[in-house]
Amino acid sequence: IGGVVVIDRKGIVVVASQSDDPGRSFASQDFFKTALSGKFTIGRARMNFSGQGGNVPIAAPIYGQDGKTIEGVFMEQIDIDFIQNLIAHAKMGTNGYAFLVNKSGLIVADKDTKAIMKLNVLKAAGMKGIGEAMVAGRNGSTSFVKNGTRYVAGFAPVATTGWSVGFVLPEVDYLAPVNDFRD
Repeated sequence: IGGVVVIDRKGIVVVASQSDDPGRSFASQDFFKTALSGKFTIGRARMNFSGQGGNVPIAAPIYGQDGKTIEGVFMEQIDIDFIQNLIAHAKMGTNGYAFLVNKSGLIVADKDTKAIMKLNVLKAAGMKGIGEAMVAGRNGSTSFVKNGTRYVAGFAPVATTGWSVGFVLPEVDYLAPVNDFRD
């Protein structure tokens, strides 16, 4: 889990768990604007300010004593490494794995760590179809080719984030029981 901050109505960090955050402005960030409007939100995955690793902001409004006036925003930054660790332990069969994409198709977690925060499934060769379905918030199954390997995939939206999780299995592994039965 990353840092925790309290942001005033102008978007300036006033309290922070990390010493370099006080005074930083989040005024232009969508997650801040959404939380300041009174809605809990999970923001867009992004690279850390240091350029090392990434995080996902989770923000909620802070109400004043009257219970109606929004005085600021509470935000926690979840490290992508934390999410990656959860996804990395999700297995299917011997060679199957899980991956997670955000609202724009960017891979947030994947067994291929080089793809995280770099590969967009809408632009990746062979993955446009599954990418479009995932970004549209649909659930279902399909096949696709990635790096020359044909995969069978199931996918479903993660409602609270607008993201989508996919479980993939090489087609050879998927069909192995059928082929064993035929032999």
